[in-house]
Amino acid sequence: EVTISTRLGDEFTLDFDFALDGAYDTYGWWGDPSTGTGGTFLWPDACAEVYPCSPDLTGQPISYTINVAGVPEGYQVIYPNSVDGATLYQPAIVVGDYALDDVGTSLLGTPVSWWRLPNDDANGYAQVRSRVVAYLDWYEFYLGAYPWGPKLSPVSVRWCSPGQSCAYGGMEDHPNPEISADNLAYVDGDPSDGIGSSAEYYTGSTVVAHEVAHAWAHGGLTVKPECVADFLAVNEGGMTYLSTVARAAVDGVYSEQDYRDFFSRSLAKYIAYDVLAWNPLFCADPFSNYSSMTYYRGALLWYWIQDQVGQDALL
Repeated sequence: EVTISTRLGDEFTLDFDFALDGAYDTYGWWGDPSTGTGGTFLWPDACAEVYPCSPDLTGQPISYTINVAGVPEGYQVIYPNSVDGATLYQPAIVVGDYALDDVGTSLLGTPVSWWRLPNDDANGYAQVRSRVVAYLDWYEFYLGAYPWGPKLSPVSVRWCSPGQSCAYGGMEDHPNPEISADNLAYVDGDPSDGIGSSAEYYTGSTVVAHEVAHAWAHGGLTVKPECVADFLAVNEGGMTYLSTVARAAVDGVYSEQDYRDFFSRSLAKYIAYDVLAWNPLFCADPFSNYSSMTYYRGALLWYWIQDQVGQDALL
């Protein structure tokens, strides 16, 4: 049982089975019975699956306080007690067998820690851990101080359900952005021939850089249920653009052109078998837009704007 109080109204209670509730293809709460971990998973247009909100309000900043009760013995629960200026789908609640690692401090003085799961060390966590402070430094240099409290603390999650494969990716739930532990298994490949596959692009470092970038543009656009594609292409594409520019500068593995070429090749292959990939009318079915192709074409839009005005002016 999770008890949540918000400044929007009365206290309300959510009942979860922390280990088993949820399903791979639904929003709300996903649990992994193999590890006993679970967490919220919400897109802007589905925040009402957990919180008392409507999709057309998800871009409006609110303040909230949360109190979580009824956590099973031996589990850690991670969530921000209060945040001002958040969006309604933003508060993340994660439960599991966690340990907290101190990672470092940014040049502007923002501490960084990481809530990790027991198996993270067997994956690519070391590479991600070595870079997250540098990504934060880059964003703070160009975009200003981290806006979501005194500390950035990503948390590893496993979004799994019985009989289903686990989900990859992350969620921009600051100050505890959720990062799929399964992405941490992927590290950078050989840069000599660019980015040759989705596995080479979609590494733990890519997900972390993307979700941290969201701190400066979280929910800045109101999501209209009739066309989620507009939000995704501009907001998510913008974060994909920002994170790849940051990665090119910080990692020194792939160049901005490598990322642009990968996005272009991926879109060309997609369009070859689905002409609707570029059709603006397909926002009539918004759930078809939750594809990496929407992120890629949005990123290419921002790269095109960069070409017109210059990177210094854009950032």
